[in-house]
Amino acid sequence: MIAFLICAATIPLSADVSHLEGKDGRIWLQLEWRALDKALRESGPARTAAVADVISFRTKRRQLIPSAMISENRVEMDEGILAYKALLLAMPSKGERRSAVLASLRSAPSRSSLAQAFALVSGPAYAVLLDESPLGWKKLLPAEDDFGLLLVRAYGLRTAPTPTVAAKAYDGQALMAQEAARTTP
Repeated sequence: MIAFLICAATIPLSADVSHLEGKDGRIWLQLEWRALDKALRESGPARTAAVADVISFRTKRRQLIPSAMISENRVEMDEGILAYKALLLAMPSKGERRSAVLASLRSAPSRSSLAQAFALVSGPAYAVLLDESPLGWKKLLPAEDDFGLLLVRAYGLRTAPTPTVAAKAYDGQALMAQEAARTTP
């Protein structure tokens, strides 16, 4: 199952998310994945704080790349939901699903294409977090087509931290330096 989530590059993207290959896209997506990882490992107020960080990083990326929201939502709702459904079929226990998603979140940054890994990693991570919330999120689909907005509702978020401040807790400076070096000829 993990191989499906990580290696399913054969699934065609339904929208252009190539911005996730650029420096800003890569930085803020990887910070979002780190915060999703933390949220899945925490509970109570610590989970809610990590979810706020997830939303902060997602929002920052979408502010820097205005076309991101529509294309990312489309891909997450298509490929992300499909990957989540496959996870449900392959792993009936919540613990197994959480472990698979955590492994996927941790290995995804080493892939050659974050754009192709994006929905296959993010979709199941968001879905598992939503499954563990009191929100009956599945009945809100397809009217709500944004995992971020669903998380905001599920965890009752009112505000999100400043992304650059929150990034410090996720080794953001090192990630930014790494991505800057990656894009410098």
